[in-house]
Amino acid sequence: MRSARGEGGYATLAALAAAAIFGTLALEAVSSGRSAAASAHAEQSRARLVAATDAGVALAIERLNLPDRSQRWPLTGPPHALTFDGVDLVVAVEDENGKVPLNFLIPPRVRRLFELGGADPRDIDDLTQAVLAMRTQGPTASAAAGAVRRLGPLATVDELALLPHMTPALFAAIAPAVTVTAATPAFDARTASPLASAVMSDAGQPAASPGGDIDLAGHAVTVRVEARDRLGGALRRATVVEFTGAANRPFVVRAVD
Repeated sequence: MRSARGEGGYATLAALAAAAIFGTLALEAVSSGRSAAASAHAEQSRARLVAATDAGVALAIERLNLPDRSQRWPLTGPPHALTFDGVDLVVAVEDENGKVPLNFLIPPRVRRLFELGGADPRDIDDLTQAVLAMRTQGPTASAAAGAVRRLGPLATVDELALLPHMTPALFAAIAPAVTVTAATPAFDARTASPLASAVMSDAGQPAASPGGDIDLAGHAVTVRVEARDRLGGALRRATVVEFTGAANRPFVVRAVD
């Protein structure tokens, strides 16, 4: 038989246990509430960054196609720093027509691309043959490299990283100068980098200083936007826009990354 003191002790322990259980439940509820609030805040922050990057792309399209050509953004030049709804934006424009059209390159120019890009001379023949084969048949690298076999032209510049003998330094040198978005072999030397100009030097295009007076019709442009908010959130987006020259539909968005 338990004594009154013993029963009181058990009652005290039960009360303490109950308090601990309720305290744990309360902490879990608070923690769950905080997690939900943090998740909602993260979603709100991302939505804000997405809206800001969309605004950056829209602004770039507008500035590139202003009726007053003297006020247009040039197709080359330094990035533009902007602010939208408290989000800092860096907007850069790249003229795809001023890049080497990789899917249309004849073999001698493919070779020249690797030569001028700094490839090891012993590897240039293999690199040239590999890119021509990839362009026709698609990537053939192992599944571990993330390649997917397909037929047709190169879909992304990143596929060059799958080539045999491709080094990080060589890829970094040639990737900014080439494009796979070109629908034709057209090349505009006025907005080209030195490497692209050298590779396409016999294309018959006159060199000229870049500016806002270039006719955009037929040009594909990549608009790169980097957005950062005050809390450390960041988002990058690349949008390929083709200007048509048509009054009813002056541009079309060809790709968004």
